[in-house]
Amino acid sequence: MQETTENQELNWQSFPMTLRPKHVKEIMKLSQAKLYEFLGDAPFHVAKAGRELYISKAVFRNWLEGRKDDIFPEDQLN
Repeated sequence: MQETTENQELNWQSFPMTLRPKHVKEIMKLSQAKLYEFLGDAPFHVAKAGRELYISKAVFRNWLEGRKDDIFPEDQLN
């Protein structure tokens, strides 16, 4: 993973397709407590498997960048 500064653009390719909380923490620069508070009521889907949390990189990036792109268009689901 990478450290970013204010003026440095994030290298999305360095992150896996499925983000974990540690990745979101790094990207958003949140404390551990704020991270889990945020993910508990996230404005995007957070998948849970037992105690583990998973976030789609594409969905998270679209939310973070304010895009409304549908990564799974209706016509491709059938």
